[in-house]
Amino acid sequence: MSPNAAAMAMSQYSQASGFAPGMDASNGFSALSQFSGANSMYGSMAGYGTNPMMMNSQFSGMPNSRMAGNYLQSAFPMGFNTGSAMTGSASGSDASRTIYLGNLPENTTYSDIFNHVRTGIVESLRILPEKSCGFLSFLDYAAAQAFYMEFNGGHKLNINGQDVKVGWGKQSSIPMTVQTAVQSGATRNVYLGNLDEDATEEELKNDLGGFGPIEHIKILPEKHIAFVHFANISAAVNCVTSLPTDPKWAARRVNYGKDRCAYAGKQSTSQQMQQGFGFSNPFSFGYDPYSSSRNPQMSGSSMMPQPYMQGASATSTTVYLGNIHPETTCEDICNAIRGGILYQIRYLTDKHIAFVTFMDATAAFNFYQLLNYQGISIKGRRLKGGWGKPVQIPASIIMAVQNGASRNVYIGNLDASITEEKLRTDFSEFGEIELINFLTEKSCAFVNFTSVQSAMNALEGVKTKDDYKKLKVNYGKDRCGNPPRLPKSNSANGESAGQRSSDSQQETTPSES
Repeated sequence: MSPNAAAMAMSQYSQASGFAPGMDASNGFSALSQFSGANSMYGSMAGYGTNPMMMNSQFSGMPNSRMAGNYLQSAFPMGFNTGSAMTGSASGSDASRTIYLGNLPENTTYSDIFNHVRTGIVESLRILPEKSCGFLSFLDYAAAQAFYMEFNGGHKLNINGQDVKVGWGKQSSIPMTVQTAVQSGATRNVYLGNLDEDATEEELKNDLGGFGPIEHIKILPEKHIAFVHFANISAAVNCVTSLPTDPKWAARRVNYGKDRCAYAGKQSTSQQMQQGFGFSNPFSFGYDPYSSSRNPQMSGSSMMPQPYMQGASATSTTVYLGNIHPETTCEDICNAIRGGILYQIRYLTDKHIAFVTFMDATAAFNFYQLLNYQGISIKGRRLKGGWGKPVQIPASIIMAVQNGASRNVYIGNLDASITEEKLRTDFSEFGEIELINFLTEKSCAFVNFTSVQSAMNALEGVKTKDDYKKLKVNYGKDRCGNPPRLPKSNSANGESAGQRSSDSQQETTPSES
């Protein structure tokens, strides 16, 4: 079962709900009054304190209202209340990406388990022979949910003739080192190239076994390559990082391969044609997304009205924005984006669409959730949200951002000779500019580019210009990384999120990188 099919099946267990998240006309966020009005159906909300936007026990696995940290992910819209057995945790309050495997046969191998995994990329697998159990951790919650449902909804997981118990493990976060590596394409599979024809499995085990437990090794002697599948991504990362420093491997290629557990569902002809657009639909279930649905929350017409998207990944960082008002500027769009630092934004004004790529997949996921289940408006028009084609963020940029880089360049100690027009002229050669915020009273300015790469180019290039050699030039903070604005139950002027920019440069403190 695919992760998205799991989401569809969840509707069979959801409670009847007449509650549909609304949209605050002032800022595109759901009004708090929507939740206060839902008390009669969902019971008293008083126990939820200051987190009314997303109540985990009622709306299992949804991100919290701040949406700016390590939030819990979910592939399911608000309104699902499936009970503890289906939410991905023993208590039903927190989603888990870890599956518990009990009653494992004696001498169970990693391959015995991985051979049954087809719902998503695996982060790690631990087998405890002395307890006849194991713990299988996916990269995302939807993949774990799909695996759980596959072996609890029709047939049992059978390994070596013995039925295995499939339950939930404890909720845990993915290590930051693994998250960063995954954004650069890391998996638990290591690709080895330029091997000798006589390379053997035993030799590879001896050379690579020290990095971590190995599931299996596949050698293709005619192509002089091999694939070493580790039991966890962390071991593979250590291998790819350290192995090239070994003189024996200096002339050989070492990189990541594809995790064979990654979901690769069959596509209909119409879905294959949609790939030409370069978009993906996380709610494609192999049927016509425009046909009627017994569950209106999951219907193609009400949730995903465009054929732009197909199979969102746990590591997707690009969000598609459609139905953009013709008068909208790139600045308007960035004013509406909160919760994550951007890698880049591409605004196609002639098509009234945009592609926003975040540095962090979790931030992208939660922004996607906000777009589709609560809504964001710019100039009175609600945006359509979907998944864009995956973008590979260069490792150099990831490292630069970790050290303080952003798409915003700070210029300090300005004198009267530096005007906004001069800044625009001098900095435009480095890339497209989204916004220049000139603070005359503080003798400084912020030049916001549409990509981190442009800002990096500017930071280096502008220092060679005579007019800027004596000025302080550094990175500023990306305002899109600020926490989302809290919704307001009343609005003074009905202004939309994209129209308000009073906080657009509240991040004017430059980094110290």
